[in-house]
Amino acid sequence: MVAAAVVSAVFYGISVPLSKMLMDDVSSSLMSALLYLGAGAGMAPLVAARVLAAKRAARDAAPGVASNGAAPGSTTGSATSGNASGAAHEAPAGTAPRAHAPAADTSLTRKEIPLLIVMVAVNAASALLMMYGISNASAANASLLGNFEIAATAVIATLLFKEDMGRRLACAIAVITLSCALLSFEGADALTLSTGSLPILGACVLWGLENNITKALSDKDPLQLTCVKGLGSGACALAVAAALGQMDASLGACALALLLGFASYGLSIALYVRAQRTLGATRTGNYYACAPFAGVAFSWLFFGFNLTWQFALGLALMLWGFWLTLSTSHNHEHTHPALRHEHMHAHDDGHHFHAHPGLDPHVAHAHPHEHAALTHAHEHTPDIHHTHAHR
Repeated sequence: MVAAAVVSAVFYGISVPLSKMLMDDVSSSLMSALLYLGAGAGMAPLVAARVLAAKRAARDAAPGVASNGAAPGSTTGSATSGNASGAAHEAPAGTAPRAHAPAADTSLTRKEIPLLIVMVAVNAASALLMMYGISNASAANASLLGNFEIAATAVIATLLFKEDMGRRLACAIAVITLSCALLSFEGADALTLSTGSLPILGACVLWGLENNITKALSDKDPLQLTCVKGLGSGACALAVAAALGQMDASLGACALALLLGFASYGLSIALYVRAQRTLGATRTGNYYACAPFAGVAFSWLFFGFNLTWQFALGLALMLWGFWLTLSTSHNHEHTHPALRHEHMHAHDDGHHFHAHPGLDPHVAHAHPHEHAALTHAHEHTPDIHHTHAHR
């Protein structure tokens, strides 16, 4: 999952300089819309293909296979892992027969609609602010300022959602925030804020909130979630662009913006959500911190190298903050309460012990399952199985 977070970050990082190039022909509000519409439209065929594949797998499966992989009415054995103590996790009894497709994932349902609406609204506002900021800032500065999203995500996750931060991560946030403050000023003499800095920082705060909202949906199919987020946010931004009379753009520029949206937003968001499922909101954001450095590299490639002492110091601080985020670890004894839920999982993670005769434990699959209470100690992140409180 670390690889998914890093690739997601690189895909997004290159969007800043490439978006700035395209905004010579496309307004910032229309660019916001096209990027997300490209993400949603690009994911739609993949979602449709997955749905068809799941239906085909269910149709071809043996009718006597229960949702826990055993014959209906049978019981599952128990297992323990590492230094675990207490009851092992078990599969639910008496569930209706259902086949397993190894690539299947948990679909969005009507219950998630309120959360999806909030997510789309916050994301659309973030995108509009970000594109406006990029249009009024240098591509390199805009790339590095994007790392403030890490600080915002972590602070919101700690204050509102009670994720554990730790001293090293708190230090990383302080360093990243200092770097962002330095990069936001146009000069030490004038001490005036860059025109594009405040919108970018505002976008990062809103994206920090949206990241934590998305974590609550991270047990759902990332492709479906990306499709909804892309089409919903794109439609909102398009309405704003139309209301402002900023719809003029060449077809070629629009096509390139849609393609950029598919790669830098669509594929990036899908990988980000999948990483959040395992790593949690804060730590996925930590690995996502490499996005600005990819943006800086592409900015220098397309717009030339203009190194000032301010930027050099900001870059050094940002690299230090990035290293601090990557070097965090979290290990202690904790208790999992009894729980029933549904999400994509495999049986090699020390938390899923119910039986699936004939299924490779490394193969990921999704179905309703139960966890009995379990106490153990290991290094972990605030994923959907580790939401316990910390003193």
